Amino acid sequence: MTETLSALPSFSSGDVIFRCFARADDDGTSRYVWRSECRRFVVWRAGAGCMAVRDQQIIGRDYPTLGKAMIAAQFVDLERVAA
Repeated sequence: MTETLSALPSFSSGDVIFRCFARADDDGTSRYVWRSECRRFVVWRAGAGCMAVRDQQIIGRDYPTLGKAMIAAQFVDLERVAA
């Protein structure tokens, strides 16, 4: 897997700044991922929804927009997700 910083502008969600990376996976697939500058939060489009990840743990898979996935990555209660 390789990631290259995209030319797309950064996006702020609260106090967190997300930057867009073009990601090429080893299986030949590619996608854009939005990664926070602190690298704790990652979001991307997956089918009809968006994925949200915090500290390498999936928070959710079906957020309707990247913005909602960014908010969820920062604020959704991990204990509730694990239940």
